[in-house]
Amino acid sequence: MAVPQIIDKLAWAGSLVGVTKLRFFKLEDLAWPGHFALHSRIFAAIFLLITLVSTVTALFNLRFESNMYRALSSQNPAVAPYEAFLEETGGKRRQFLLLMERPEGLTPEDFRTIADFTLEMGLVSHVATSFSITTARFPTNHPTYAGQVVVPNDVTEDELERRLSAFEQVPTLPKMLLSSERQAAMILVAMADDTPPGAARQIFAEIKELQAAGLDKGLLTGIASEELIGASITEALKNDLIFFTLGGGLLASILAIFLLRNIKLILLSTIPAIISGGSSLIFFPLLGIPVTVLNNVVPILVFVLALADSVHLTSHFADKNQDKSQPISTHIADAIRAVGPACALTAITTAIAFGAISVSDDAQFQELAKVGASSVLFGYVVVIIAFPLVALMLKPQGRIRQFGSGKLADMVGNIARQKMKVIGSALIILVGAVAILLPIEPWFTLKQNQQISSPLRVAEEKISTYFGGFYRIWVELDGVENPEQIATEIAEIAGDYPVLSGPLLANWRGEEISSLFGAADAFEAFDELFMPEVGRIRALILMPEPMVDRETLARYDQIEQALEAKGATVMGLPAILRHEPAILLWQMTESLLWAVFLSCLLIAFAFRKAWIAIIMVLPNILPLLVTAAAHALLNNWQFGPVAVLSLTIAFGIAVDDSIHFISRYVAARKAGREIEDAIANAVREAGRPMIAASILICAGIMAPLFSQFETVQTFASMQIIALSTAIICDLVFLPALIAAAAQLRARRVAQKS
Repeated sequence: MAVPQIIDKLAWAGSLVGVTKLRFFKLEDLAWPGHFALHSRIFAAIFLLITLVSTVTALFNLRFESNMYRALSSQNPAVAPYEAFLEETGGKRRQFLLLMERPEGLTPEDFRTIADFTLEMGLVSHVATSFSITTARFPTNHPTYAGQVVVPNDVTEDELERRLSAFEQVPTLPKMLLSSERQAAMILVAMADDTPPGAARQIFAEIKELQAAGLDKGLLTGIASEELIGASITEALKNDLIFFTLGGGLLASILAIFLLRNIKLILLSTIPAIISGGSSLIFFPLLGIPVTVLNNVVPILVFVLALADSVHLTSHFADKNQDKSQPISTHIADAIRAVGPACALTAITTAIAFGAISVSDDAQFQELAKVGASSVLFGYVVVIIAFPLVALMLKPQGRIRQFGSGKLADMVGNIARQKMKVIGSALIILVGAVAILLPIEPWFTLKQNQQISSPLRVAEEKISTYFGGFYRIWVELDGVENPEQIATEIAEIAGDYPVLSGPLLANWRGEEISSLFGAADAFEAFDELFMPEVGRIRALILMPEPMVDRETLARYDQIEQALEAKGATVMGLPAILRHEPAILLWQMTESLLWAVFLSCLLIAFAFRKAWIAIIMVLPNILPLLVTAAAHALLNNWQFGPVAVLSLTIAFGIAVDDSIHFISRYVAARKAGREIEDAIANAVREAGRPMIAASILICAGIMAPLFSQFETVQTFASMQIIALSTAIICDLVFLPALIAAAAQLRARRVAQKS
């Protein structure tokens, strides 16, 4: 069956639902806030004043996310055992890892410096213990240095070499204290359990002083800590929010100047958009939601969407305002009546896209859904109310640049006449994009939520290079008859990754495990490993993020499978990160499907025409598939949850231009114009502002391309690709589908008669 016939059959089937027969609501009703503002100007002005005051108030009450691990799905099977573990052990053990590095190899003087640093860190307030190669001791059963300090004071160079060589033969601690080539050493700093909130910054200040002293001696130093990662994220989020809002807003405004070329029309377009974008800040404190890596793009998104609405309203108003026989209020009312409903519908579809994200049980995704949907809907109300007030105040004259609207209409008309070729080409592209997407695999790394240039991230990567990893896999086994044997087997399974366990450390000390529980010495940093219960052991494996590359992922899977085969419970952040992407990817795919379904249902209801919803699916799905295929090709077929999230929001935004085009087309058909003439009229009236709006939206979203977070960069780049492709589909593919569907409907009517 040919594509047009399929479209026609689907439209006929959709009409059976009866959604197009409902009469208690009209699309025009959505523009009532604009008409209210035009006739009740004082109340409208009070509303805008309250909005501005609330925005300023919200600005001083914003909270910024500092917990980088909150973005985890509760459906992940690895979450529950890890939460139980944290509850049993009293929460996350707060630790710092201080890296001391000399690429050409550590010298005897460097080891003395490390000893001094370890001692000084142990004296810092709120530090329970500091532990390094210089405070470590040989096992009590060592044949040569039984129980002795590995690096004593004033050790000679030859003796240091002998001691380090002997220490490196011991199977446990050396891997996490001294790198294999002796280029780097680690100092482990454990904070006391009663450390008050915020003390991490004080400790970090002390470490910074030590780092400066280390640099003076030629040592490269770095620090890694979950506590400090959260604090640095907070600072970066603040900087990003300011940069996105100012940078994106400024770039979009500059382009608006170029596109509009009339200062009053520029102000008419930008002032409502600025108020609208700022108003999105209200919903962060109002809903009790912190600014996160995901939702910090909401203000600039709301701004550029509001700017697009303002451009459509301004364009229509400027065209009608050439008629001086009518007062300006009449032309404002006409713009609100003609364009306002489409603007409202686009806000609702975008809000639906945001709302669909809430199908995920991920806390940050749900917060993005709430803030995004609320901000977009409220932003529309602000624009439609502010527009008539600003227009009455400025009384602008002149018209927006034409951008060859007549030529564009002729070109689109010619394309529409080649409808079958256009539809066939689009379907070929669609099938090709789907084929590219078939081999994708779920992928996510936690470092995407860390700023790219962060010293903490650099230190974390170096620790992974030198010592095997920064993240901790916790392994628990019950009913163990021979703890030492099981501990040895765990170490063998881990291979090159550092492993610590209660039995191995107890053997190191020559004591029973139960006697080490609650130890008040250097081993306090590992007290989670010492379990008083007989037959139960716990081990710790340090490794990189599982998805840092495919080789590491395969290695993690081998370790997890081997441990689970022994009846062990494997938990910790690496376990969560291994299984999280697949869960979130499916949830975001589900959200995209819901966004498409609900948006199409709403459009069918709004226009009372089921066939419109049917033909709008393909022109708005195609840009998403093309964008997804491009992302897959550029990222080695690794596809993360944020990528699908971007597609969901892109759909909500991209469908906006389709709605404006359809709205003009339907109005022209109601006025009695023929199909081709109605399409040409839609291009003349909507094509120009559609192109301008798309350019402005892409310009505003360009600012997040320079974000400090890979997640935000991915989001912005995919939005730009999707929206750029969408405007082409709206001016090429959509008119061809409209022409094909209209021709078939006319043919069917003729056959019936």
